[in-house]
Amino acid sequence: MREALGDLVGFVVMWILFIAAVFGSRGLLAITFATYFAQVFYPGGCSPPYSLIRLIAALAIVLLTAIQCYTTKSAVKVTDFLTAGKLTGLLVIIVSGMAYLGLGNTELLEDFTENTSDEVLNYVLAIYSASFAYGGVSASINVVEEIKPPLARNVIASICGSMALITTFYLLTNFAYVSVLTPSEILASDAVAMTFSAKIFSGLFWLMPLFVACSTLGSLNNNIMSISRLTFAAARNGHLPGVFNFIHVTQMTPVPNLLINMSLTIAVIAYDDLKLILVYTGYAGAVINFTAVLSLVVMRFTRKELKRPFTLPLPVPIMYGAILIAMLSELNSLIALGCACVITLFFVSPMQSYRSTAGQSRAASLSA
Repeated sequence: MREALGDLVGFVVMWILFIAAVFGSRGLLAITFATYFAQVFYPGGCSPPYSLIRLIAALAIVLLTAIQCYTTKSAVKVTDFLTAGKLTGLLVIIVSGMAYLGLGNTELLEDFTENTSDEVLNYVLAIYSASFAYGGVSASINVVEEIKPPLARNVIASICGSMALITTFYLLTNFAYVSVLTPSEILASDAVAMTFSAKIFSGLFWLMPLFVACSTLGSLNNNIMSISRLTFAAARNGHLPGVFNFIHVTQMTPVPNLLINMSLTIAVIAYDDLKLILVYTGYAGAVINFTAVLSLVVMRFTRKELKRPFTLPLPVPIMYGAILIAMLSELNSLIALGCACVITLFFVSPMQSYRSTAGQSRAASLSA
């Protein structure tokens, strides 16, 4: 973004991303994990106390941060273990759905497309919602400096392999859902996996919450790792305070960065209205993604000399950008976005000017 749209745009977008990641997605992931993990010990539809959920969420953040402060390899091993748990849960759903169909229960598949919406906006919302399943791809980009060479081959292989795996597993999982649950049951459910589990595994009530907890804990671990590397790079460019650019001398991990993010996330968990945070985090994510797509299109024309390991056809980012614009087309979101941009520019423009002046003075003193 900084190369395509200028230093100020990169500065503003970095702050929006930092606030959205710490105050939004990470806090929500921690609360979601804690909710499902506590549900294992509260069977029969009983709801665990919210104070317990907050405590579990805070402990999970502290534990994962401690692991990432120790060594990156340990954090990667934790991710591998939790990913295996997530895939196991999806396999259980898929196999159970297929077995349910094998017993002759095929009546739900005869009219599962009935009452399908024909409004374009609903399809746009569906596409945007499905795109969250591929959000983990950004983690490999954010930690690109720690990927072993050959860099281009490994990044492309990880992205293509993960997208193929996600698409296959999620299509089969949703097929299992519509094979067992009616459309009204799916729409009325706050957690479709839990409803599916209650209908298929009545005696193993704890199984699905445990698998979902593994999934969300893995996402939380990836979020902590990728955002800490992103803010590390931003601090190196002067877009965030310099403390985010410090590295432990022996462990070679961004310990101050991780500890600051941990403290801010725990403070967010104490806030009651997380739904409001979720709404504005979604808006902020759409803005950041649109800016990234716009940067890609701009650099296709302004930086033709760059060597690119692979090139996307231009209609792909343009179509995705159109979907993001449609997501932000509601009046309330546009008003909120406009106010946020005005307030952000009002505060950060002087900071950016000061940062640029200080950087030039530093460079001049070093050259002298």
